[in-house]
Amino acid sequence: MEHLVTEITPKDRKRSLVRLADGAALPLYLGEIRRYHIEEGQPIAEEAWEALQKTLIKRVRLRALHLLDKSDRTSGELREKLTQAGYPAYLADNAVDYVSSYGYVNDVRYARTYIEQKSGKKSIREMRQYLAGKHISRDIIDEALAETETDDATALRRLAARKAAQIKPQDAAGWQKVVRYLAGHGYVYGDIREVIEELKEEISE
Repeated sequence: MEHLVTEITPKDRKRSLVRLADGAALPLYLGEIRRYHIEEGQPIAEEAWEALQKTLIKRVRLRALHLLDKSDRTSGELREKLTQAGYPAYLADNAVDYVSSYGYVNDVRYARTYIEQKSGKKSIREMRQYLAGKHISRDIIDEALAETETDDATALRRLAARKAAQIKPQDAAGWQKVVRYLAGHGYVYGDIREVIEELKEEISE
């Protein structure tokens, strides 16, 4: 297969992005571009291509490990970071598969840990939204929620009490502000109404 170079764009003082006709883009050091005689409008020799792939696989895996050393990430987050760094999708996938095989990335574990930490503090809807934003699939989120004890009622009560203490509602309009706030956090009206009534009774006592 021919790997035709269509453009070489400087990325920084040491590296350039080598774009290929098939849409891939390889972040290469200037020394590598010279060593393998990579030029615009010319195909990369097969031997050079194979050598580059071995080098890039090692490099992207090390980059993945470096990113994980800074903070725990989901597979989707890690893949996104690697592609943002200029690595093509197939290399990013290779790196994610590599670190996943050693257990350094585990979306189910990440979701379970997050739910365990936030249960009783955030609504299930909020937790779903957060995990989806981390590129965790709905199936994994469902699995983690099913296997992890959650306490939506406690979270709702804490949030309602905190908001009521802040605004000190004196009339229906004030309580409606609390209701809207709770609804915005993903709680259903029936549950909200029940908690509001309990708070009203406590305040009146």
